[in-house]
Amino acid sequence: MKKVNTIKFSLFLTDLFLVLLVLVAFFLPFLVTWYVEYAGRLESLATTIMVTCYPCAPFTGLILFYLRKVLKNIEKKDDKTPIIRNI
Repeated sequence: MKKVNTIKFSLFLTDLFLVLLVLVAFFLPFLVTWYVEYAGRLESLATTIMVTCYPCAPFTGLILFYLRKVLKNIEKKDDKTPIIRNI
């Protein structure tokens, strides 16, 4: 029973991080602009932060999506899922 709760909690966190990733990707220009103005930094910092974050977002989304897929397969106890039995 404990394993089911752990998997459900992991699925919940995975979904939460996917939603947060989408929200951060959408609001990143506003947040970075606000930070640059508030902290009195150079305006080129906003561009640098966005150029650093946006290329990572699709890979992060894919990793979270595949993690969710693996967790769903473990939850179903599908024998086709390649998981290590000794964990």
